[in-house]
Amino acid sequence: MAPRIPADRAALAESLIDQASLAHERLKLETDMRDMEVVRQRESLRAALLASLSHDLRTPLTAVTAAAEALSATGEEADLVETVRSEARRLNRFLSDLLDLTRIEEGAVTPDLAPTDLTDVIASAVGDLSKILEGRNVQTSIDPNLPLVRADAVLLNHALLNLVDNAAKYSPPDEPIEIVARMGRRGPVIDVLDGGPGIPQGSEQRIFDRFARGETSDRTGGSGLGLAIVKGFAEAMGFAVEAARRHRGGSRFTIRIPSSAIVQVDMEDIA
Repeated sequence: MAPRIPADRAALAESLIDQASLAHERLKLETDMRDMEVVRQRESLRAALLASLSHDLRTPLTAVTAAAEALSATGEEADLVETVRSEARRLNRFLSDLLDLTRIEEGAVTPDLAPTDLTDVIASAVGDLSKILEGRNVQTSIDPNLPLVRADAVLLNHALLNLVDNAAKYSPPDEPIEIVARMGRRGPVIDVLDGGPGIPQGSEQRIFDRFARGETSDRTGGSGLGLAIVKGFAEAMGFAVEAARRHRGGSRFTIRIPSSAIVQVDMEDIA
């Protein structure tokens, strides 16, 4: 049988154990705080470098893009000129994505919420992508009874641009791209559907991470920033964004607008 510890020594031992435990917790807390500070400094430096790089490249790239658009050529040179134009546009989109992502991560995105017509935003997005969507079968279905919503038309337009552009990148040219605006159970919903290979099962959340990319059959795939920007802009407006694999193949990306964002129209004002 083990000897009993005297009461005074037991109390002392218990006090020492408590103090050791507190010291251990303090050390762990200090280590965690140092780790968080390192991460914060690294993220701050990365954001500053990205912003600086993007801004420094913006001016020369704008000049290159303008010169490429102004070029005219025939015969074999025409293909070369079109390649220069296409690559300049692609690099310009990449830099724009970097700047947008930096703004999101720095908390510099301040939405200007105002009554917005979803029909106009969708039409604007499709029009802005006319060159990319040339020859594609783009189908739009918009509920004519959708209410106005409080949104930042510029941010929502940019979010839709990235979703539709993503659908064009990751689906075959002969597959339709569908844009559906409808009234859901909890508020208006915008779906962008494609007929591509579909996002892998289990990656519905990860697909919105920075630099997460799907698989394409050529080098026209994106930078992996577009969907992260969609999520950042949507959440800045108080909206939610989701991704799902379609049962018949392809992917569905959904922007959900809460009912609290619906603009209530005073019928007396209309009268």
